[in-house]
Amino acid sequence: MSEAIPFEPIQVRLATLGDVLVMSRCHTRSIRKAYKDFIAPSDLAIFTEDETSVRIAAQIEHGDKVLVALAEGHVIGHARWAEVEADYWPYQVLVQTLFIDPDHQGRRAGSALLGECAFGAQSNGHAGMMIGAFVDNLPASEWYVRLGARLIERAPLTVGSNEYLSAFFAFDDLSGLRERLRPSGTSE
Repeated sequence: MSEAIPFEPIQVRLATLGDVLVMSRCHTRSIRKAYKDFIAPSDLAIFTEDETSVRIAAQIEHGDKVLVALAEGHVIGHARWAEVEADYWPYQVLVQTLFIDPDHQGRRAGSALLGECAFGAQSNGHAGMMIGAFVDNLPASEWYVRLGARLIERAPLTVGSNEYLSAFFAFDDLSGLRERLRPSGTSE
């Protein structure tokens, strides 16, 4: 008898305008859970579903590289990556958002999305990429380091009326990152 698979595999595709409301809900729920211990409630209040919906829709309409993770046909997370012009950073690719609905964390949706970002960066000729997180968002920062990222910069970021410290990490080996993100027992 074979071991049961706990979840249907995660699928990743480009986001559409039809995904925006679910993405917005996922985004705001994730932020409120992940940031509640270190961002002031008044600053968290600026992250509304309406504001997030408008921003995500504009990114999709603009043609940004916005991805969604699906489980059982439902959007459970999203990511956005872009090529950036920043001569002081080692790479010109930045994963700008990576959010998973709190009810679906632990299902490898973040791994699937980050892997697709790495694939997109490699496909566009980039050797590495960067990602950011608040310094106090230890689960995210520690995950990036476990995946082989190195800290390249800490910088203040204003959210609402307060300033918080953010950290930027570099993934120097996208092939290695994609291999580490792949579920055991699978291949490309």
